[in-house]
Amino acid sequence: PTSLSPEVFVSSTTTFTLTANGQGATNNIIVNGDFEQGDVGFTSDYIPGTGGPWGLLSNEGEYAISTNPILTHTNFADCPGSNMMVVNGSTTPGANIWCQTVVVDPNTTYEFSAWLTSVNASNPAVLQFSVNGILLGSPFSLSSSLCSWENFFETWNSGGSTSAEICITNQNTVASGNDFAIDDISFGPVCSGTDEVTVTVV
Repeated sequence: PTSLSPEVFVSSTTTFTLTANGQGATNNIIVNGDFEQGDVGFTSDYIPGTGGPWGLLSNEGEYAISTNPILTHTNFADCPGSNMMVVNGSTTPGANIWCQTVVVDPNTTYEFSAWLTSVNASNPAVLQFSVNGILLGSPFSLSSSLCSWENFFETWNSGGSTSAEICITNQNTVASGNDFAIDDISFGPVCSGTDEVTVTVV
């Protein structure tokens, strides 16, 4: 029933309905989710990089907006691109890496999505989304492959809420490694489209 290429056997005229759900490209309500405006529009328990012997992000629990992780730490991967949030993972449990509060419609399903990659192969980050302080789904572990962007998403129903503080946290508190980048964060209502086909048996 969830296949996009189903095979069916019918003995009488039957109508089949396909309903597809997804977040429309124009429905993202996140401000600066691609970090192209720089270090604005979000809050964090992490602090901007203060510098050290390996570069701007020499210390755990710090972040920077950069076009390439290697520009922030000499041991980070060379992953050139547009602006991204580069993070040196914190040793503090439950520290929020990125948060933003948005207005939502009650009783609406939303999709929370982000693209992430490890920038150091040691001890990949274990990340999790939360909304209004409640964790969504299971933690997801990044691959140790460098510059290999992975998309993670969860859905959330607003119930009676009219605002949502959405956050990304790191459940890995290992000091060595645990370094990653985040980009293209999106949060928006799930759109639904339906079509049907009738198979007529003659």
